[in-house]
Amino acid sequence: MARLIIGHVTESSVKIWVRGERRYPVAFVTLRPGRFKPRQLKLEPRHGYTGVIEITDLSQDKEYRCQVRFARRPDTDPLHWVEFGHCEGRFRTLPQAETPLDFSFILGSCNLHSLGEFSDPDPAFETLSQVAQDEHIRFMIHCGDQIYYDIPLAGKAPDLEEYREKYLDAWGDSRPTRRFLTQHPQYMILDDLMSSPINQLQKSAYWRYRHTSQSTLPEGGQGSQHHG
Repeated sequence: MARLIIGHVTESSVKIWVRGERRYPVAFVTLRPGRFKPRQLKLEPRHGYTGVIEITDLSQDKEYRCQVRFARRPDTDPLHWVEFGHCEGRFRTLPQAETPLDFSFILGSCNLHSLGEFSDPDPAFETLSQVAQDEHIRFMIHCGDQIYYDIPLAGKAPDLEEYREKYLDAWGDSRPTRRFLTQHPQYMILDDLMSSPINQLQKSAYWRYRHTSQSTLPEGGQGSQHHG
């Protein structure tokens, strides 16, 4: 599963999404270069042990590297912090706001990997990584359809835990996918499967989106509701 995703980046800040687990519910994010103390975040079961850490006071137009490690308790000795796969990432802050800037970004949607074994995401994200490197992209926008919850069972009744499992399956079991999410800022807009909160489950899912995914977006960002 993805453990670290780069979120919104400005000229002086970054939002970093992390995922722990029941045994390791405390995250510590470190940043370099610079004299940044590790940022600590307690991860809660009700959010699937995910959370977002915002780091400010960064330098403009500068390359940074970040790392997340996990522990059982907030007072755990750093020597005993644990690291899983793809726990390191990188990003570049933006130049001064008034500075003219030509840049490239990737626009994509429809993560078909959630259809199951019929769609292997590795080739797609290997290609995306190569395009990102060749074009020196600044970020990627994911335009909805992050999962296909009701396929192959159309009209399937929603279930919160199944929503979570579908996201974990769609985004977590591909090494090229996990690596790509750590290398560039990711902006995921509201998925059409959560866009009409007409019952308690959908309201709960929408609230979790606002609390986690939405918190990696710029201040005031409301995403975009797509009705498929």
